[in-house]
Amino acid sequence: MDSAHLLALVNALKERTVAVIGDIVADEFVYGRVARVSREAPVLILEYDSTEVVPGGGGNAANNVAALGGRAILAGVLGRDEPGRRLSAALNARVDQRGIVRAADHHTPVKTRILAGGIHSAKQQVVRIDRAVNGLVARDTRALFERRAFEAAMKSGASPRASTAPPLASRSSSPPTRRCSPTLRMSCAHRSRASASASSF
Repeated sequence: MDSAHLLALVNALKERTVAVIGDIVADEFVYGRVARVSREAPVLILEYDSTEVVPGGGGNAANNVAALGGRAILAGVLGRDEPGRRLSAALNARVDQRGIVRAADHHTPVKTRILAGGIHSAKQQVVRIDRAVNGLVARDTRALFERRAFEAAMKSGASPRASTAPPLASRSSSPPTRRCSPTLRMSCAHRSRASASASSF
């Protein structure tokens, strides 16, 4: 695929509606300046500078669609917690958030990256801390997510053949405590239809 073809695809995305269905992660970046080496262990001591939270996973993909001129319908699961609220606030205005399930019993996955560097130097990642990235999804939350995912696909440029399929929730037979992401519980057939919107342009 040459650059001309890629540019044509990008231009074709403008004003298209794309369903983005998947795990939504809060990417947190904590910045600090190197002060000294600790006496307690051979590690750096950082002077805290700032914290930034940006959408990761499906949230990042939806923001990319919006940045390229398209309209994204985002379907996923967030917790009713501070990371979820900050992530939602960081989504582009062209991202439709009505497909997001906000569950009180769900913790928003957070990937925290600690970056260190001087004032006039590039920041380097020192360590990453993952929280709730393999959390459980309740049965009711999963069923609602599947319905929202199906609706998002129908509102996008997905194949019209998907309109004859039954709701995703009626196809699910997974136990409520299975450890896997919500997206992985979708059937392969419906997952293919939902992702068709991203390639339809």
